[in-house]
Order: sequence, then structure tokens, then C-alpha cells
Amino acid sequence: MLSSTLRKLSSILFCLLFANSVWADNVLIIHMNYVGPNVKTALEAAGHTVTMSTSEITNAATLANYDQVWDTRYNTLSSSQANAYDTFVKNGGFLYLTTENPSCCQARNNVVASLISNMGGGAGLTIGGSAGFASNTGSYVNETYMTSLNGSTITFAAVSAIANYGNGQWLIKDASGKVQAVMWAGGAGNLSAEYTGTVITVADINWIDNSRYKGTNVVALDDIINGIVYGTVQGTITEEGNSSGGSAAPTPSYSTGITAAQQSRRDGFAGTGAEVNANIEGNNNDVYIQQTGTHYLELGIIGSSNTVNTTQTSTQLGIIHYAETDIIGDSNTLDLVQSGDGDKSAFVSITGDSNTANIIQKDTGSHYLQLDLIGDGHDATVVQEGAGNHAATVELTNGGGAWDFDLTQSGSTDKEYSLPHSMSDGSTTSGTCYVQAGCSLTIIQND
Repeated sequence: MLSSTLRKLSSILFCLLFANSVWADNVLIIHMNYVGPNVKTALEAAGHTVTMSTSEITNAATLANYDQVWDTRYNTLSSSQANAYDTFVKNGGFLYLTTENPSCCQARNNVVASLISNMGGGAGLTIGGSAGFASNTGSYVNETYMTSLNGSTITFAAVSAIANYGNGQWLIKDASGKVQAVMWAGGAGNLSAEYTGTVITVADINWIDNSRYKGTNVVALDDIINGIVYGTVQGTITEEGNSSGGSAAPTPSYSTGITAAQQSRRDGFAGTGAEVNANIEGNNNDVYIQQTGTHYLELGIIGSSNTVNTTQTSTQLGIIHYAETDIIGDSNTLDLVQSGDGDKSAFVSITGDSNTANIIQKDTGSHYLQLDLIGDGHDATVVQEGAGNHAATVELTNGGGAWDFDLTQSGSTDKEYSLPHSMSDGSTTSGTCYVQAGCSLTIIQND
């Protein structure tokens, strides 16, 4: 049996490793000093090792040192580069190819279309050319592989329409049905049988430039990195989704309930971004988890006198924060901070006595918390602040007294909270307690 000290160290190392290097691999970005740095930032946030190059690498043996290649240029491809890419995808690699509007870069579009057609990606594949332009607004995404837009849109500058893409799967299309991005995954049967990798083209370079790389555009790129790429590299992508990779990121609810998407996450999450799925048993553990970028946390702890300190933060726009923590035992302390831009949702259940929970959700984006404290002697402090909706559903029990609960909701837009149980004497609508020198409830809502 591990000693208490070794148990602490193993817990800390386990969580830190999984928070920051869930599935790191080697990535090559070929760029023109334009959008490449944004892709690099997103990939490194997900834990990957990135090499940047402004020159073609036409040697297939060199490309074999990488798991992913992102060609974010808009000039045409040489035949030797196309041949090397063909071998790369045949051998299981992930390949991202920028294409562009027909007025700018039809020569590149034609070479890319020919390359993908030769892989089995559709006879007569057309990018731009006779297919023309699509709208510069992406209104729909393929929710088998990507996060629902929920009424939002993806922004382009000037994007080609993509037609005749065979067994490929559209990823983004406009309101009229014109396709702006397509994926061909060998693992999903979209290419000829000898190709086991994946190739994606998005027909506009500008969707990830500095002026448009925000909000939904960020989420879409993260979906490609943390879902489709993951499924390709791990060999788990199928026609049914990314499997071990993440398709749609968690969809938070900002009222007093759980959406179907959230319940699906609780029943079995497919993984998005820097993902932690950890179960820890024992006493006196110190657990520290820090996640940056898009993140998902599912943490279970059984034992007493454990300290859990979790931080989910990001400086990128449109990032989604999701944390689910279940603790069973006595005298445990949970500190959870979700900060930065983007929507935040947390589901916390603590069963046992003398437990403490301090939860902060701050900065822009919607904030949702479901907190269940079951047992005696609890102390809970919740702060939801910043521009965005705020909602908390809290269940506090005991029946013989205890609990001390403070909730602060501040910032612009809606605020609501729910304590679903009532006192036996009908004097308040707070969650159980039944006094005996206990209770205490402070709710502050302002701005």
C-alpha cells in the first residue's frame, strides 16, 4: 500500500500530466507568416510539439516524423509536395490544406482537389472554379464531429464553395447549403482503402486570421484539433464520430436545469481539449489540476481530508470550461476557479461531513453551477461574476443543522439561483438545514 506521502505525489503527478499532455504528438506547420502562429498557439495549448516552416518539405521520409501537417499557405503546391502528402495520408497522418476563393488562388484549389480525388475523395472534386463562391458566413457545422453553433456563425473573408466531394463529410456550410469545409477520414471510409489518415480543407485562409480568430471560429479550430485530429492519430475516428476524441464541446445550461448535451457528457464524455478523467481513492491527498485552452474535467474522489485545487483558465476567445467533480468522504476541501473568456459550467457533488467548497466563475461568458452538498457541517462559497448570464442550482441538506452558504452573482445580464428544498417549518425556501444552531445564508446579486 502506498504511504500517504507517495499517494499525494502520485495523485499530483497523475493530474498534472493529464491536464497538460493528454495526447501530445509532433506537428509541422507550413505557413506564409500569416495564420500559422494562431494555429501554433492552439496546438500548443492542447499539448502538442510544433515545428514551423516557411518552406515546402517534399521528402515523404521527413514528413513521416510528424503526426500532423498543417499547410496554411495559399500559393500552389508543387507536384513533389502533393506526392509527399499523398504518402503521408496513406500512412495514417492528419493533413490540413488551406484552399481559397477562386479569384485569388484557383491554381492551388485545382492541385488540392486533384490530390484529394486521387486519394478517393470524389471524382470531379471541385473547390471554387465552377462551384463558385459560398457565403462568407458559416451557418451550420457537422455536429457528429463539431460543436453545435447554437445560433452563432463562423466568419470567413472570401470562401470557395466545395462540390463533388464523394464520400467526404462536410464540416461547415452556409445557410443555402453551399459547403465551405470538408473532411475525408480514412477511418470513416471516406478515402480509398489504402489511406488510413485524414485530410481536411477549409476554403478560406482568413477564418483563422487575427481579425476573425475569435468566438465560434476558435471553437471550430479546437474541434478539429481536439476531436478530428485526436480521432485520426489515435485511430478511433469513424463515421459515427471522433470516438475517444471530442466532437461537440459541452453545451452549458444557464438556467436551473441540465440540457440533454450536458447529461450526455455526464453519462460518458468523448473528450475535448486538455482533458482530465481521474478517479482517486484514499485519504490526505493534495490534488492540483491546472488546465489552459479548451478543457474538460471529470474528477472522482473517495476518501477523507483531501484537498483539491482546480483551475481552468484561458486568454483565448470562445473557450469552453467544463468541470464535473464528485467527492465522497469527510473533511474535504475543494477550490475550483473557472476564468477567462468563454462559457463556464460546473457540476459539483460532495457527500460526507465537514466539507468545504469554494467556487469562482468569473470573466466573460455565461456561468452555470450545480452544487450538491449532502451531509453535515458544510461551508460553501460561490462567486459568479463578469459579463454574462449567471445561474446556480444548489442543494444543501443535513436536517439537523449545519451549512453556511454564500452566493455572490455580479456583472451585467441575467442572474438566478435555486435552492430546491424547503424548511420543515415553512419559514424559508432554503435547502433543508432544520437549524440547531446551523444554517446561515447570504445571497448578493448586483450590477
